[in-house]
Amino acid sequence: MKSLHQIIKEEVKSLKLEQDVRRYAIPPEIVIAIEEKLKMNPIVRFVKDVKAVNSIPPSYKIILHNDQYFDIYYEDYSLMAKVQYREYYLMDMEERSNATEHINRLMTLRPVPSVIPSDEEDEEIDNIEDDTPTGDTPPPPEEEPEELGEPEDGMEA
Repeated sequence: MKSLHQIIKEEVKSLKLEQDVRRYAIPPEIVIAIEEKLKMNPIVRFVKDVKAVNSIPPSYKIILHNDQYFDIYYEDYSLMAKVQYREYYLMDMEERSNATEHINRLMTLRPVPSVIPSDEEDEEIDNIEDDTPTGDTPPPPEEEPEELGEPEDGMEA
């Protein structure tokens, strides 16, 4: 069993780690871009998390509920949404509309399931018995066709 001193030490470490994780409010221009320009209102319905990216120019990563994401960059005169490989300037109405359509396609994507089986699945596959016939079994006997006889009462010929 752990000593009281060690338990207190671990608890203090965990409290320090919790203090290091700080949450900040999303900047108002990013909120306006998401809600009004990209038509994702209310934000909580579409967005799982927003993370500040340490980049030049400054940007924010917008993480959707299906774990897909796009970035919003501060540009000199406008905000730019980068969705996958495309860049859309949010001041331009046509590009804003295209960005909204692209984000909509992103939201409808489902996360790709893992194609690599886990160890448990490997064990289950190994435990399945082989039901395929081997060469040692005789073929099924051939059945002789039934001869048609007289129709029974109530049946028409």
